[in-house]
Amino acid sequence: MWNATAVALWRDSGRYLRVAYEDFVRHPRRWTERILTLAGHEADLDAVFAGERTVRIRPSHTVAGNPDRLRTGDVELRLDDEWLARMRRRDRAVVSAITGPLQYLAAAGDDRS
Repeated sequence: MWNATAVALWRDSGRYLRVAYEDFVRHPRRWTERILTLAGHEADLDAVFAGERTVRIRPSHTVAGNPDRLRTGDVELRLDDEWLARMRRRDRAVVSAITGPLQYLAAAGDDRS
């Protein structure tokens, strides 16, 4: 519901940007810059990015979450599409049925340039 509401309310506001995971992973530096600009922030992306798709991860003090949160150093962002080959057909059908309306709304307001 939240995603559908966001598209309906903010798509034409100039304050809304939908970024597909695949697009972000393909060009993370470019999308990070675009997101920061939209939010009215500037950042030294050279301090964060070691390349177009490689980010510098610094130690953080998190308690819980993905085990990768403990990783530090230069990390190349890459597409994780293993689920495409491994997801069962029935599970894929269920996900498609649930997300279909949102996919339609997203495509109607698509501006992934």
